Amino acid sequence: MPIPSYVNLGSLTRVIALEAKWRAEDDFPSDQAWADEVERVLSHLQVHGQFQKYLSRLRGNANQRD
Repeated sequence: MPIPSYVNLGSLTRVIALEAKWRAEDDFPSDQAWADEVERVLSHLQVHGQFQKYLSRLRGNANQRD
């Protein structure tokens, strides 16, 4: 399932979506508010040096991502 065309992903969300297994499972993030919130959380991880630690799980299936 593709990400809806009306949802603009932030730079960090694009990084996780690039090779994500969940892209075949659902249309996450399904709206702009959700995409914006995910980007805020990912930015927090990056600021605290934790983004790379979670990257493989964020690219996993939908259960791992959630």
